Amino acid sequence: MNLNLKQNKGIMMDATYFPLLGMNYILNDTTQIVDLKMDGVNKVNILLCAQPNSYPHFGTLINFIFGFAYADILRKKYGVEVEVTLDLLEHAKGEKVVHEESVYFKPLNHTYSKDSKLSDYEFYRVFFEELLSELSELSGVDYKIRTFNEFQKERHARRALIDMYNNHDRIAKIITPKENKLRTRLACPQCGLYSTNTKDTKITVYKDKLEFSTECPEHGFCELTFDETNEVEVNPNVPMRNLMKGISIIENDAQNNTLSIVFEGADWGGVWPLRVYYEGLKEMGYNQIPTLIYTPQILDRSGSKLSKRKYVGGDSAYRGMYDEYIVNISLIKDELGDDAIKKLWNVFSPWASDPKYFFRDYTVNYLLEVMKEEF
Repeated sequence: MNLNLKQNKGIMMDATYFPLLGMNYILNDTTQIVDLKMDGVNKVNILLCAQPNSYPHFGTLINFIFGFAYADILRKKYGVEVEVTLDLLEHAKGEKVVHEESVYFKPLNHTYSKDSKLSDYEFYRVFFEELLSELSELSGVDYKIRTFNEFQKERHARRALIDMYNNHDRIAKIITPKENKLRTRLACPQCGLYSTNTKDTKITVYKDKLEFSTECPEHGFCELTFDETNEVEVNPNVPMRNLMKGISIIENDAQNNTLSIVFEGADWGGVWPLRVYYEGLKEMGYNQIPTLIYTPQILDRSGSKLSKRKYVGGDSAYRGMYDEYIVNISLIKDELGDDAIKKLWNVFSPWASDPKYFFRDYTVNYLLEVMKEEF
């Protein structure tokens, strides 16, 4: 089968180097990252994350392959139950609504741009689930999908949000220094509409609860109380969600003798985890951080991250550079055959055990050249 590598000339596959640096310098294999943490562990949870505002793209695929492959490696080496959880963020921005010069958004689970009967969240979830199901079958590792609303029902996550607001000024300087303000929105319970202006969401802070109020242009005034035990839904921003997740992981792992490993793309590495996880958790009274593993960042030929933002909304940035399946994995079987995911698993899953392959970035062009060996 011929892979059409648009404008992909001049790559020298016989001149690929793996410098001895970073984690590659100190590891023989990637399981050594968690080896000391496995004593007494009843179960390992591999945590993936995605925003379903478009189809899964090639970077998503590589991240998921590494997550399932690593889960399979741990299951076989330590004889422990391992499960993959995909946190699928239904609260991500969907439809933009302008009302009397004020800008509002509906989250993906209240946006119907793709199908009149399915929300955008429901529409795109199907494609993520198909990919997860196939990788689960190939790896022998079970999986589940968790929404943010399901996650925020967890008591430790709710307590974390309350505690952040009780230490607002210091936490804000750590995780949102640009504004020095924690950003949590309350959406209209009826239509999901929320304002992008945090001034439109009023928050009253108490030791054991938060009182939120907002006004929907369609359904009027709304006031709700958020505490540890109820199921009121709110929409905190990314660093706040990360801090909630970190605290939830630490508390639940200690309580249940589990080990949770957060798998994210390397674009979320570097200073981000040091600032949000380490400094944020330290300020919240914790002397540890969750186990974080960053999978290879997938770059376009210019060296920029392969980005959904250049594709969502009709931007044609990649259409002259790569075949469509690179930004829409749902098309990959049409392009490369029904066994495409299996072949890609065969190519890339062995890389999850080898530090020199794991801890580096790759261009799409390079990966396409590697794929020629299988296709």
